[in-house]
Amino acid sequence: MLRSILITGGRLAFLITSDEEASAKNGTVKVVEALMARNERLDYCLVGEPSSTEIVGDVVKNGRRGSLTCNLTIHGVSGARRLSASGG
Repeated sequence: MLRSILITGGRLAFLITSDEEASAKNGTVKVVEALMARNERLDYCLVGEPSSTEIVGDVVKNGRRGSLTCNLTIHGVSGARRLSASGG
């Protein structure tokens, strides 16, 4: 079992969506399509759906319901970036 992993470099992003059921059009599928169109690859991906055939987490099944409970520790310095009224 993986207990911890040290990530150096790269980016960590969270995708939170409520559009993931059978007829979903604007959830994870839309995000993956946008990433592919920009030729952008993810460095790391946390999947909150540990489906399995033999051991927990050995497969990923799109469209399955589930939840994720974990502890995430991030080391760094706090900061803020002020955005203009236009958001840029």
